[in-house]
Amino acid sequence: MGDYQTNTNQQGDVLLYHGPEDRGEINEANGIIEMTRGFETMAYLCLFGGNQDDDGTEATKKQQWWGNEGEPDEQQYRGRFQSYLKGEPLTSALIPEMEAAAIEDLASVFVPFYAESVTCSISLFTPKMVKAEIQINSYNEEAIPLIMELTA
Repeated sequence: MGDYQTNTNQQGDVLLYHGPEDRGEINEANGIIEMTRGFETMAYLCLFGGNQDDDGTEATKKQQWWGNEGEPDEQQYRGRFQSYLKGEPLTSALIPEMEAAAIEDLASVFVPFYAESVTCSISLFTPKMVKAEIQINSYNEEAIPLIMELTA
C-alpha cells in the first residue's frame, strides 16, 4: 500500500513557470510537486493558458483552446499576449503592443478582484527573445514581481 501522507500536506496551486526548454514547467522532487500560494500560476495561465493561434479577438474565436467549450466567458483562457510568440521575429515596434497585451490579459483577471493595477515592461534581446518584467500591485500594497525570458 502506498504512503500518501506527504502529498496530503500540499496546498495551493502547482507552481507553473516559463522554463528554458518549454513553456509551463513544474518542479518535482521525490514525487512531490512544488506548490505556491501566490499568484504566479494564475498570472502564467492568464498569459499562456489559451491557444497560441487565438489572439482574443472575435476573428480568432474559432481557434481558441478546446477546453473553453462550455465555459462561461469569464472562465475562458483567451488572450492577446501569447499570440506574439509564434516563432516569428520580434521587432522593437512590437514591444509596446506586447506590453499592452500583457497588461490587458492580466488586468482582465486581477483587476479589480485581486489587485489595483498591473504593469509590464518588455525588453528585446534578440529577434527571437524578450524579457518580460511584470508587476501585480495588490490591494495590501504588496508588489508581486514576475520576470520571464520568453522565446518566440
